[in-house]
Amino acid sequence: EDDRPVIYANIAVMMRKVLQLSDEMPEEEVLDQFDILVRNELPQALQAQMGRYIIPMNKVFVICFLFNFPFAIDLIPGYFVDDRPLRNLLVRMFGPVTWAFADSP
Repeated sequence: EDDRPVIYANIAVMMRKVLQLSDEMPEEEVLDQFDILVRNELPQALQAQMGRYIIPMNKVFVICFLFNFPFAIDLIPGYFVDDRPLRNLLVRMFGPVTWAFADSP
């Protein structure tokens, strides 16, 4: 919080140079221009840089599978010893993978 005025002043200097804004323009208006620039340009720049997903979906599937596979292998003997339905085992094994895909944008 203490360095906020310094940061605002640096942003104002940068915006005046980049957008060639007048030196007489109040700092508040310059900061408003910065807000507009960030809201308009940043999402598209990030989208262009990273694509739709940061990690490709096939890699997400492999990561989820490798993360959950040892857990699933550990569950299998318990389900057969306790005579639990195989359906419950499948839900426990594939539920987290399904959730990962459902939660992705």
